[in-house]
Amino acid sequence: MDNKYERIEDENDPDRCQSNNAGEQCSYKVIRTAGGEKSKYCPRHSSGSVTNKTNYRFNAQFLPRINNFADNPKLKNLGEEIGLMRTVLEVIVNRCQNDMELSMEADRIAKMVREINQLVVSCHKLEEATGQVLNKTIVVNIGSMMVSILSKYVPDKSILDRVGEEIYAAIETCASPTLNDGPIPQLNN
Repeated sequence: MDNKYERIEDENDPDRCQSNNAGEQCSYKVIRTAGGEKSKYCPRHSSGSVTNKTNYRFNAQFLPRINNFADNPKLKNLGEEIGLMRTVLEVIVNRCQNDMELSMEADRIAKMVREINQLVVSCHKLEEATGQVLNKTIVVNIGSMMVSILSKYVPDKSILDRVGEEIYAAIETCASPTLNDGPIPQLNN
């Protein structure tokens, strides 16, 4: 089986992976076996099997929610497991019909939240270890490189200084813990 990552050349390619990433269809080609049988998914979204998208054999009713969590671009590792745990938490909370039932489930909910937290922390550690996370220093360096590139085409040092200051301010804004996953703030012109 050929499991290499191969980008599609045409958005309407019949061999395009059927998974979604952040609301957009994946841009890689599906897996094909030596016999020509094809999966619906690329190597990233397949468990390596032509017939199964996940590592688990979940009931079809749970797959969309689990994959919704697992395909989150912010979760590169352990995504499926985090998705499963969040789905279970969602089921527990949604079963509660009133404050009393919610209070009775508080221990289970707290336990699930702790377990999800442990998985997320583990996932983040794996991302850091594999170089999938950019720290602020790297982003600031990228901003400096951008200003350096602009200096080849913009001779006015005062303009370059303002551009550099705005890039640094944008990095500070995006690094703010209050920004979380909200929309990217618009900078004043």
